[in-house]
Amino acid sequence: MPTQHPTAAPASIAGPEPYESAYQAQQRRHGPTVPGARRPDITRPLRLLIASIVDLADERPHGMITWLADVLATSRETIYTVGETWSQPPGADKPTATEAQPVDRKQLARAALTLLVEGAVQLRPAQRCLKALIGQRRSLGWLCQLIDDAGERAGAVLAAADWSGATRLIVSRDELFMSDLAWLLTVDTRSHAIVSGHVETQVDAETWAVSLALDADKTGGRIEGLAEDAAKWYPLSVSLAQALLGTPFNPDVQKDNWHLLRQARQTVRDAERIALRHLATAERKASRVRPGFMIIRDFDGWEAAHERAARAIATADAICTGVDLLHEALELVDRRSGRIIDRATAEWYLDEIIAHLRRTESDLAEALAGTIERQADQLLCFHNRLATALDIWRSAALAHFEAAEVVAVFEQAIARAWRLERAVTNGRRQAKAPAQRAAAYAQALCQGDGEARHLADCLHAVLDGTVRTSSASENFNSILRAYLWGRRYLRGRRTAQNWLNLLERYS
Repeated sequence: MPTQHPTAAPASIAGPEPYESAYQAQQRRHGPTVPGARRPDITRPLRLLIASIVDLADERPHGMITWLADVLATSRETIYTVGETWSQPPGADKPTATEAQPVDRKQLARAALTLLVEGAVQLRPAQRCLKALIGQRRSLGWLCQLIDDAGERAGAVLAAADWSGATRLIVSRDELFMSDLAWLLTVDTRSHAIVSGHVETQVDAETWAVSLALDADKTGGRIEGLAEDAAKWYPLSVSLAQALLGTPFNPDVQKDNWHLLRQARQTVRDAERIALRHLATAERKASRVRPGFMIIRDFDGWEAAHERAARAIATADAICTGVDLLHEALELVDRRSGRIIDRATAEWYLDEIIAHLRRTESDLAEALAGTIERQADQLLCFHNRLATALDIWRSAALAHFEAAEVVAVFEQAIARAWRLERAVTNGRRQAKAPAQRAAAYAQALCQGDGEARHLADCLHAVLDGTVRTSSASENFNSILRAYLWGRRYLRGRRTAQNWLNLLERYS
């Protein structure tokens, strides 16, 4: 039978020696075909060559399986299947049906799902694990169908979840773009429980509005706050969700502080690059003859270039100062005194930073100042809930210490220890020694007083529970991104949604 694939591989996909020579030799010989095979044009000698390459495992050259799939006009899965089928010697005994140990179907499905979801194992390694563990091999189609069936059941369980025990939900929302799909996630910031997860082909205000409306209906209207970044479709989605619900839905919106600080740091880097470029231009106006001696042929041009460089350096320094102040304005606790910053102080900080940036007369500074001004109200939304929680805590502390001055000293000591502890946790080594001294001072204030220790723990809980970022959904996004790499079977929206249901259920 004549072959249906090319007898000579193109140079662009030619394999390394000696595999290319063996492949070309088999093509010239036109060995016996395999009756009943789906690809009868892949002859017996070619199948044995495929099996020898597949058996090499980690020792085979990189890209050999892809090369075989290209020259034979088939898929990588077919190459692996042919290689595993023909890797046994002709006279090898195959296990009979009576030799195979019976396996419970539920146990087999549970083992496969544990490997695929909790173990983050790919499909083909999961096949080998199942064969090694229970002595049975399952096809890729069986595993994909298992994901679909289990994902649909997991979706039904998630839809029937009872949120009646939750009160005052503050959720974080974010999206992840991978595999030509958008993964929309809404996560409770307190418990990190996933409220909803949707896989869509695109993201806009209408898509998020439907998601918010479904979440509000699922939780019984208990969503009181949203933590989100500055995506352009977020503001409109809230009003559209209220129209879909037909009931008041106006949660407090907290813009993610980290995203603004990242933009501010990028602005500093851009200003520094501009300053360095102007400085390099000024240096090229003079020729260095020897150390300490330069020849300036165009003094006016040299002087003007240095003036531009000096202005650019001053602008970069001014922007850097504003960004440093911005970081402190968005903090909960002043790092020097330990005083918890209230909203009025934070608003004054932001107004001064905006004015400072605009005095630099730089386009970069003006863009950053405009962003801060637009988001100022939602950047400080966390102060509203923090003030309410602090009023309750201060009343309890005053009842115990019976003196407002003592309460203020105690509060500042505990808050400063908390701020420095978080700085050390975030990798700031220079804060380690001050953090140890502040922690020792706070422990001394609580020594021998169980109620003071309880009040300190309560203040820690209040500060820890203050939502300023969308890190709850960002954390799940990082886990999701690690799972999605290399999973080609999640390209379809239905399969991806079922797999996301499984991941939510297992998490």
